[in-house]
Amino acid sequence: FIPSINGKIDGKKFTSKPISIKIKNKSSSKLDNIFIVAEINKDEIYVGEQITLSYFLYKNVNASVEPFQMPEFTGFWVEDIFTPRRLNYKNKIINGVKYQIANLGQKALFPMTADDVIIPSLKLKITMEVNSKKKGRDPFFDPFFDSFFKETKTKFIFSEEKKIKVNELPKPLPKNFTGGIGLFTLNHKVDSDSLKLNEGFVYKIHVKGTGNFGLFSLPKITFSDELEIFPPANKFEKDSFQNEISGIQTWEYILIPRKSGIINIPSIEMSYFNTDTEKWTTLSTNSLKLKISGDNRYNEEKLGTYNSQSIDEVKDIRYINADIGKPKFVKRNFSRLMLSIYSVALILIMGPY
Repeated sequence: FIPSINGKIDGKKFTSKPISIKIKNKSSSKLDNIFIVAEINKDEIYVGEQITLSYFLYKNVNASVEPFQMPEFTGFWVEDIFTPRRLNYKNKIINGVKYQIANLGQKALFPMTADDVIIPSLKLKITMEVNSKKKGRDPFFDPFFDSFFKETKTKFIFSEEKKIKVNELPKPLPKNFTGGIGLFTLNHKVDSDSLKLNEGFVYKIHVKGTGNFGLFSLPKITFSDELEIFPPANKFEKDSFQNEISGIQTWEYILIPRKSGIINIPSIEMSYFNTDTEKWTTLSTNSLKLKISGDNRYNEEKLGTYNSQSIDEVKDIRYINADIGKPKFVKRNFSRLMLSIYSVALILIMGPY
């Protein structure tokens, strides 16, 4: 901004108008025919917090982009948000110049350590059309024939690197913190209202929200001894219409009650770092009281019957299994054969008489 000045001309006072000057930064001063812009939603975050990175291509010339790869993001856990199958361009006017803009891809980056980190530049190889220098030799050149005097030129373009400041999480860390960074809700339920003795059912735990899914786990759950527990299955349903990693993480346990009556599933507590308030937040659920139907006495009698088998019975069973098709079978067939031979011999001996 240049301020106004006061003066006199031929005895008359005057005041000039102030002049405003727009200073462009380095990236916008690069408004060439074609360039790349790297955009991030934050430049200072906490360990494990998401950065949304987007690369955009700007051009106002005929140019084609060679196949490219995203750079290596050292020090980050990387999740893909958007990868275009082909480049789709939209028009935008910048400082009176019309550009075509294409999204080259979006990534969710989660820094793993507290330190200053660098988001590397993206490199593209492009082929663009330029006017032929031969055209300038003819002073009578007709612009109508401009399209017949084009040349192609290959060059590399780069986006600017981005520096990110990564802060440590506030101390002390909660005891039930298992790595969650973002904004979450927590609930749990069973898949049936009618639960029976010795019949399995599914117990589900849902964590819904936005954050570093895949980088944290559930706190340890202490189930009742009256339940048989199988290791949980884990799945994540991603919300594809967000610029942040959002969705529902589900853990499914198969539980089998081994006693009828009331069985309690304890409440769950999980602490995470809330990136909106920049404070620790604790989530908790209510405990679940499950009514298990069935006859414990029948179950105990059945088990008692199996347990009261004598050692002799077990030995007899093993002996029978070991001897099937051997001693008794051979002896029985041998006796029949000998009886037949003796009978025939007796008939032959008594025959003459």
